[in-house]
Amino acid sequence: MLTENMNRVPFKTVVYPQLKAALQDSGITPPELSEKIGVSPLCLWRWTTGKNEFSIRVIKALLQVTGLTFEEAFGEVRA
Repeated sequence: MLTENMNRVPFKTVVYPQLKAALQDSGITPPELSEKIGVSPLCLWRWTTGKNEFSIRVIKALLQVTGLTFEEAFGEVRA
């Protein structure tokens, strides 16, 4: 169910605006991204919605996938 919802509007709930835009522009789906960085779709959702903190490994993987710097990806958080 969670995977189905994530495929409909990819990355709709990401609270980091620049990261959200880069992920949407990349065309990668949340399930593809979670597989690429080695985490479950639920873990990816928890991190990108701000419910859990990212590990350094995941931050590095997200930056590699998006091509963003840390400041670009996480500099502003929408409340």
